[in-house]
Amino acid sequence: MIVKLGSTGTATTPTGWTLLTSRSSTGNSYIYYKVSDGTESTSINLTVTSSHVSAITYRISNYEGLPEASFAATNVNDPPSLTTSWSSTKNLFIAACTTRQSNNAFTAAPTNYSNLKTIGDPSSGTTAHVRLATATREVNSNIEDPAAFTTTGTLDNPHSATIAIKGATTDIANGDTIVISGVVGMTQVNGKRFTVSNKTTTTFELKDIDGNNVNTSSYTTYTSGGVFNRVYTLPTPFNTADLPNLKFAQSADVMYICHPSYHVHKLSRTGHTDWFLDDVEFTAGPLMDHNIELTTLTASATTGNGITITASDIVGINNDTGFQSTDVNRLVHLGTGKGLAKITSVASTLLVTADVITALSTTSATADWSLGAWSVTTGYPSCVSFYEQRLVFAGTTEQPQTLFFSKSGDYENFDENYHGTVADDDSITYTIASNQVNAIRFLSATRTLIVGTVGGEFSVSGGGTDDP
Repeated sequence: MIVKLGSTGTATTPTGWTLLTSRSSTGNSYIYYKVSDGTESTSINLTVTSSHVSAITYRISNYEGLPEASFAATNVNDPPSLTTSWSSTKNLFIAACTTRQSNNAFTAAPTNYSNLKTIGDPSSGTTAHVRLATATREVNSNIEDPAAFTTTGTLDNPHSATIAIKGATTDIANGDTIVISGVVGMTQVNGKRFTVSNKTTTTFELKDIDGNNVNTSSYTTYTSGGVFNRVYTLPTPFNTADLPNLKFAQSADVMYICHPSYHVHKLSRTGHTDWFLDDVEFTAGPLMDHNIELTTLTASATTGNGITITASDIVGINNDTGFQSTDVNRLVHLGTGKGLAKITSVASTLLVTADVITALSTTSATADWSLGAWSVTTGYPSCVSFYEQRLVFAGTTEQPQTLFFSKSGDYENFDENYHGTVADDDSITYTIASNQVNAIRFLSATRTLIVGTVGGEFSVSGGGTDDP
C-alpha cells in the first residue's frame, strides 16, 4: 500500500501491516506491506492526522518473501534505481510517485512500465491537494532503474519510489510437496503437507504424502482464501534405503551428513531459498597409518597433474592387494613434509595416475608414504559430531573403531604434522583399544565425547593441565 498525505500530518501503521519505508519532505509518503493469510477484509482502516490523503493498494499473488523499496533522495518524479538483496529472478517492480497541491496530472507511466494508476484528493475543480501514481513491470533481473513519470507540468515537491517483490522461485509441478495455510472454512487442510497432482494452468489436485487421494467429505465447506508454499527440495545422492544410516551434525546454517558408503556431504543455507548440498573437500587428510613395510612409492614429478606413482610391491597396499579401481579420488601422502596427491586413475595394482595437491618432496623411491583413510575402498565415516571446537568423524568400514578429529577451530582440515613437533591444535586420529572389535555406531557430545559402539560406550575428553 502506497500512501500520500498533505503538507502536514502523519499516518498510523494499520493493524497487521508493516511500514516498509517512508519519506518526509513537504508532506509524508509511506509504503506498507502485509503478508496475506486469506482472512483480509475488503477494506483497510488507515488512521491519519491530515485532511488530505491518497492511497493505492495492490494485492499480489505468485510472489514470495518480503518486498524491498527505496525513495529517491531528492524531490523528483524519477523513481530511484533499486538492487534487491536476492539474486536475479522474475521480479515485480512498482514505480510510484506522489505530489502535493498541484493541478498537474500524471499522463504516462515510466518507459517499459504499464498499468498506470492515478488517484487524487481534489479540493475544488481540477486541483488536488495530493496526487499519487503507480505503474508496474515484471522483469528477470534484480536490478531496476525506472524512467521518470510523464506529467503535464512541474510537480509540487514529488516523492518517487521503487518497490520490488520477489517472484516465486518456480511454479509447482505434479509431484511437488506443498504446505497449505490461510484457508477459511475448510481449515482441516491448513498446516498440512500434500502432493500436487493433475495440475493445469489454473488448478491442481491434492494427494496425501503417500500419493493417496484426500477424502474431504468430512471437512467443513471452503469459504475463501488460502495460500500454498512449495517445500524446498534439492537432489541428493542418497537412496531411500540409505536414510536409516544417515548421521549428521549441525552448526548454525551448515550440516555435515555421513553414510558409510558415501563421501561426506555438507548441506549449507545462505538464504531462505538458497540451499546447497556438496561433497566436502577436506584439507590434507585424514590418512591411514604410515607405511611400515619395505614397499616404496616413486613419483614421476613433484608437482602438476597426471603424474604417475609406481609401487615396488603390493605389500602394505590395501591389505596386500595393491591399488584398486576403487582408489580413484583417494589421497596419497608421499615423502617427508606435507606432499599430497589425489589418485585420478588406476592402471594396475602397482601403478596409478594422480594430481598433486601439495608439492611432493622427492621423485626418488621412498617407503615414507600413507594412503587416505576415506575412500570407496576403505569406506567413509558412519557418524559425526562436534566436540571442543573440532569436527569428529568415526566408524569407517576399514577402521570401525577409529575416531578422526579435525584441527581445532578448522572443521574441514585434517592436516597432520607428519615429521615435526606436534601442536595442540593438530588433527587427531585415535583408535579405541578394547578386547573386541566393536564398530562405532554413534557420537554424542556432552561434557565429554560419548562414543557408542556395538559392544558398549566409551568416553573421550581432553587432557588437563596435570596430564602428560
